[in-house]
Amino acid sequence: MINFRYHVVSLTAVFLALVIGVAMGSTVISKATVDGLRSNVKRVETRIDSTEAQNRVLRSRLAAFEKQNTELSDQMVSRTVADSLLDMPVLMIASKGIDQASLDQARSTLVDAGARFDGTLLVDDRLALTGTNATKLGQLLNAGPKQDVRTLLIDRLATVLNDAAEPASSHRRSTSTTTTTTRRSTTTARATGSSTTTSTPSSTTTTVPPTSGVSQPPLITALRAGGYLGFKPPEGGSPDDLVLTTQGYHYVVVSGPTPNVPNDQFLLPLLKAMAAEGPTTVVAASAASGHNEVVDRVAFVGPIRADATMNARISTVDDLERFSGLVALTFAVYEVPTNHGHYGFGKGADALLPPPPP
Repeated sequence: MINFRYHVVSLTAVFLALVIGVAMGSTVISKATVDGLRSNVKRVETRIDSTEAQNRVLRSRLAAFEKQNTELSDQMVSRTVADSLLDMPVLMIASKGIDQASLDQARSTLVDAGARFDGTLLVDDRLALTGTNATKLGQLLNAGPKQDVRTLLIDRLATVLNDAAEPASSHRRSTSTTTTTTRRSTTTARATGSSTTTSTPSSTTTTVPPTSGVSQPPLITALRAGGYLGFKPPEGGSPDDLVLTTQGYHYVVVSGPTPNVPNDQFLLPLLKAMAAEGPTTVVAASAASGHNEVVDRVAFVGPIRADATMNARISTVDDLERFSGLVALTFAVYEVPTNHGHYGFGKGADALLPPPPP
């Protein structure tokens, strides 16, 4: 007969065995888990060390490349582009809030190329037309109550810029001429830069002053005086220097991914309006100056390349931060408006460089 004490001892032994088994099993599982985690951590640390080593090599190569690019830009750009734009009137138009280093390099390159560089018109923040700026601009342009001020400004400014780009030999203000066929003439109001286009019948005689006496267009004067356009003169120049005082101008328009006045509010509509009138003497340029090189490089020039009209009538350069971009800029300025192309590394580029001037 099994007594009660035997039952107690048996049950105690069973429970004790269960507790010991659970404890031992838990210890074994935990150790295996820990060992696995340690192994995984070790593999990750090894990969991190390998990646860091690769990054050090890449950073070293990038630093060497940037040093070479800087040396090329400092020592070879001026020799490569020397006299390629000799005495060509060039005006730069740039947005505020973009990469200044590439902008300054572009200015220096144009001067090294022998251009008659007139300086830089700067798109002021007021052209965002916030607050009372739109109303004041409408008053400056003598806009009607139903006219869109931004569209009116862009149309008039495009006409003024295209007018100054015409060669002196063919410009309506250059000589006294008699025509025997119907032609189109554009008249610019002196106070506001407004324009009208009319058809003039045959046998029309037009007497005009020579190009040497051309003054700064009144629209540019008004925009500068109103603070809508700033101006940075060329080295040795004055902030009061006049621009667009002759014919045959070529334009370099520079912006980036995040200008103070968004590209789609002013510069891109302006370029589209200029291209709508025919082939231009415009080279639009940008640099990859941000963290996302692929996107930043074409933030400004990409929409130009994607638009059928602008693509055919405006040249673009997307690598102003490089030696190749500065050379491409100069050669592209030389070849417009006869030829237009798209140069650099970004999407839509045709080639790295245009053909050099003869």
